[in-house]
Parts: sequence; C-alpha cells; structure tokens
Amino acid sequence: MFRWPTELQQLPEAIWQRLSNACGDITDPLRLPALATVSGVAPAIRTVVLRNADSSQRTLTFFSDSRAQKIAELAANPQIAFLFFDPRDQTQIRASGVATIHRMDAVSVSEWNQLPDSSRLNYSTEMAPGTPIPTPDQNPTDTSGCAHFAVVIANIHHIEWLQLSSPFHHRAEVVFESGQWRGRWIAP
Repeated sequence: MFRWPTELQQLPEAIWQRLSNACGDITDPLRLPALATVSGVAPAIRTVVLRNADSSQRTLTFFSDSRAQKIAELAANPQIAFLFFDPRDQTQIRASGVATIHRMDAVSVSEWNQLPDSSRLNYSTEMAPGTPIPTPDQNPTDTSGCAHFAVVIANIHHIEWLQLSSPFHHRAEVVFESGQWRGRWIAP
C-alpha cells in the first residue's frame, strides 16, 4: 500500500509518483481515471487509460481514436479534468488543466510505433466511435489506424487530494503558480 506523506510540501511529489506508478500496473485502479470534458454547455465524462504521468512536465497522457467525441470536445474547449480513485486506501485525486491533441505528428507517430499490434486494432476500425453497428463483433478493421490515432497530453495546473480515513478525512489542494506547486490543507 502506498504511504501518503503527512507533510503538505511533500504531497505534490507523492501524487505524481503515485500516478506514474499506476501507468505501469494494469491492476492499479488509478490507471483508469474518469475523464471530464465540456460538451457544449454540459460536462461529459468517460473512462480512459492513463499512459504517462510526467511530474517534471506536469502532464498526464492518454490515447484516443481521433474521431471520438472527446477529441471534438477538447478541440472546441481544451479544459480537461481527471478523477482518480483507489478503493484500497480510499484516496481520490482530482486533476485539471489544458489538453493538447497530437494527431499525425511526431508525438502520435512515436507512440503509435510503440503500440503492440493488438492495441493498434482499437484505432483501426472503419467506423468512428459511437457509430451504430448491428452486432458487437461487426466493426471491420481498415489499414489506416495511425490516421485515427490521437495522443492527448494534459498540462495539469490544479490538483485536489482526498483521503477518506478515520477518525478524520484529509484533503489538500495544490496549484502550480510561479513555477512551483503551492498547497494548502482544505476542509474535506
């Protein structure tokens, strides 16, 4: 079990370490955050797979089919939020920032080249995500997967951490300002 620090100034580093650890462990619940975007005037939420958490760049990365609704939403409004929850230690992390979409550029091609063939199939369908199909197995592949592959990199500027514990819950907020993370304890 991850040991969270009790000192506020150590919390940002611990959060980034915990998220980075989750990227490499398919059993880690933090590897599958809920992602929120703005769809018109309403929020839209779904689960994504966290591919990278880079503390030095303050970025969280996930992949998507470039035809997915979340990509259109981020193109229209790049504000993004993640919600992570680990039921094992009752910890919630909320992170928000601004997303950049990479499609058919050096970033996306590099990531595409590292994907196993089995993962490439997810981005190699003739139909865009959300297109009605007659049966779950009828989504034929094409050969243009890389053309549909997008890498989304979110630059994070605000994080809230909450640990549900007894006898008291603990909650903190950290904001990136003037080149550093500044934190404060807040009421749960």
